Amino acid sequence: PFAYTWLPTTNLNNPSTSNPTISSYNGSTITYTVFISDANGCEALDSVQITIDPTCCTAQSYTGDTLSASIFNGNYAVNQNLLVVGTITIAATDMLIAPNVSITVASGSTLIITAQSHLHACYQMWTGIIVQPGATLVINSNSLVEDAYVAINYNNATGANIQLLNAIFNKNQITLLAQTW
Repeated sequence: PFAYTWLPTTNLNNPSTSNPTISSYNGSTITYTVFISDANGCEALDSVQITIDPTCCTAQSYTGDTLSASIFNGNYAVNQNLLVVGTITIAATDMLIAPNVSITVASGSTLIITAQSHLHACYQMWTGIIVQPGATLVINSNSLVEDAYVAINYNNATGANIQLLNAIFNKNQITLLAQTW
């Protein structure tokens, strides 16, 4: 058997295995070195440099800055701020969201997140969902919003409508922020 030691251990799930995975990543370049030894005292080392594009990496990126059609059953990357216009449904969808990106529900519009959809960060926290005055946000059916600075940010003085039923929030800095803008 071989013994493995990876250095640095930053973001590695197990620095003592032959094939560790990176559990989170900040988008910069990092060099990992592995030291390998066996019971006979033989030793070797090797290095690998890893650079990950700071934009989300998936098979299908959502392009444009306005979400005006519903999204069903897919994996999407959102690399820029989105404005929801009209009544939009996100259903059974895994949505990776780039750092500091927000989804804004425009006044008079409705965003429905349903059917176990999952909105989460690529590797660093995203801004969250902003619900403008007169807009509606519905999250239900075990849908998950996580990794946001403020998962839901709305103005409680001007008629924003928030409906949560079996909604799940995880790893958000703030889950619900009701304020007067």
